[in-house]
Amino acid sequence: MLSNRVEDIEDHGHMVEIGIRSHVCVPLKVKDQVIGVISAAGDQVGALDESDEAILQTVANQASVAIENVRLHEQDKRIAVLEERQRLGRELHDSVTQSLYGINLYAEAAAGQLTAGQLDPAAVSFRYSKDAQESLLRCVC
Repeated sequence: MLSNRVEDIEDHGHMVEIGIRSHVCVPLKVKDQVIGVISAAGDQVGALDESDEAILQTVANQASVAIENVRLHEQDKRIAVLEERQRLGRELHDSVTQSLYGINLYAEAAAGQLTAGQLDPAAVSFRYSKDAQESLLRCVC
């Protein structure tokens, strides 16, 4: 929107008070959605023309592309962080599940060895179970 007589525009009296007599403003758009406005002003009536508006629109278009690129880059970073958290969660879950399964196997082996009266092998199985538990606690904590 180009205005070469700001004083003629309703609700723009504040511009006249600070010395603005010409004004042009153009939208910053991303995918047909206005995300902001960029403007230029002059201190004389008729200081701006359609070529100034066209130049400002070109600048606004470039700024819109830059703003959208930054927004998309930030979105990509957030997605990458989320995907990494999910991957680590899956790995931790798999690791914990595997460790718990191993602890259970050692305990079952020890129980069977105790039933058979094999105290020394049962002690070894319990020691392996204890080591696996400590390893799991170090991993989780």
